[in-house]
Amino acid sequence: MGAGRQLFTWAPAWMWLFWLAGALVIAAGFLRGGEPQPRFLVSTGATLEIWHGADRESMLLKFDDGSSINYPAISEDGVMIAFVRLLPVIKDAQGNDDFGADLYVANVDGSQPRVVVRHSTLSEIIESPVWLPSGREVAFQIWLLTVTGVLGVLALVRAVRGDRRGRDQKA
Repeated sequence: MGAGRQLFTWAPAWMWLFWLAGALVIAAGFLRGGEPQPRFLVSTGATLEIWHGADRESMLLKFDDGSSINYPAISEDGVMIAFVRLLPVIKDAQGNDDFGADLYVANVDGSQPRVVVRHSTLSEIIESPVWLPSGREVAFQIWLLTVTGVLGVLALVRAVRGDRRGRDQKA
């Protein structure tokens, strides 16, 4: 470098504001104990848990009957969760194996879990719930075992009342 030349003259003045803002965000993270870690809603078989980074923060729900929790979904307003409960295999009245799945909703803290859609036929599998933007309805997929194979159908339910639409029912 020659005499009288400045090191950072190439950066426009407004660029310094972005660098300063970035440095303040990083400094604030270090003051809180490091970079903020994301939170995850995790189903681990019989439990539904909140994980903060790599650590379990809390357990929201647990079933002790051999069923498992799958496909958790948080509503867009963050108030409710929907999940699928895969039930353990049981025998129906005719001696057939039934291993269906039911759709549940609960408050985001895991309180007041309630079934909104029960599987309606033997071994009907409900999966992949997704909240609609209104926060009042959940779309989900149904898999049915038929004589000719497996049939997949999309359906919709009002999470508050449990009014199921889809399949062969009219909207």
